[in-house]
Amino acid sequence: MGSILEKITLYDILGYLLSGCFLEIIICLEYILEKWISTDGMLMQQKEALEKFNSFFIVAFIVGGYCLGLILSEGSMLINKKLGYENKIEYDNRAITDEILKKAILNTGLVEKQELEQRLSDEGTEDPQKIYGNLMYALLQHDEKYKRIHNYGSGKLMYRNLCGAMIVGGIYIIYRIFRMKWFHIWVIVCGIIYILGIGVLHSRYKKYCAKSQEYVRVWFAEKYLK
Repeated sequence: MGSILEKITLYDILGYLLSGCFLEIIICLEYILEKWISTDGMLMQQKEALEKFNSFFIVAFIVGGYCLGLILSEGSMLINKKLGYENKIEYDNRAITDEILKKAILNTGLVEKQELEQRLSDEGTEDPQKIYGNLMYALLQHDEKYKRIHNYGSGKLMYRNLCGAMIVGGIYIIYRIFRMKWFHIWVIVCGIIYILGIGVLHSRYKKYCAKSQEYVRVWFAEKYLK
């Protein structure tokens, strides 16, 4: 029971809460910056605004961040699904061939050979993981021997949602910049750094996605070809 709660907590914190709160922080920082500019950087007024943050605000911030993280996750998942992005990511290696993986899937007893071949034909692919990837992951994550697979899944979700949070936050900031006419050199510099940050998060997402898919492939074959 403790192990299950530990996995749920890791999944929720990294996947949803962190990304949602991150987007909230971006918006809050933009709001504070706007107030700073409008008051000519008067520290006392900024200090008074910060002192209004109480325990209710903190609870609302956390709950709102979690809910926002769920929305970000659903949105980014839908976009990735429409684009078929995860299926386009190359694995680190292909030590486990498609034929070996087919045998492992059939050995679970949950899929008939005719069904497997039919679905592969309908989808126009030789890689069964593209069709049965969720089944493979589900059968592995409850096995203590392969519990690390959950960490890769959580990492992939975290980086994907953080990248989505930065993109949404960036759109909001661009809107505010044009509305407030903040056309300064420091805005351009911060914008370049911000874009680089999105690129880094997206790169990390791609790496964790490839690792997750490859480890699922290898460990699933190991488990069901004994």
